[in-house]
Amino acid sequence: MRTDTEYRGHMTSIAKDLDFKYDAIVVLSGDGGVHEVINGLAQRPDGRKALTIPVTQIPTGSANALCVNLVGPKVLLWRRNCSAILTLT
Repeated sequence: MRTDTEYRGHMTSIAKDLDFKYDAIVVLSGDGGVHEVINGLAQRPDGRKALTIPVTQIPTGSANALCVNLVGPKVLLWRRNCSAILTLT
């Protein structure tokens, strides 16, 4: 499923209403998008279960601090993300 966001907080709303038929959530965004998705999952009545769904990011922000801190400097960032995407598909 592909969903384009239309307003600030939209990813939170989507995550709160998401059906559990997916194996993972891939967020194409800057750091704020991942934050919104995790908050939306946590706000669900079944938040504890919802937070067991893997969430990953394909960074599209300007600094991508979250990805850089998780997987290393920008020089290595794209190669590692491509590897993760291939593993998920």
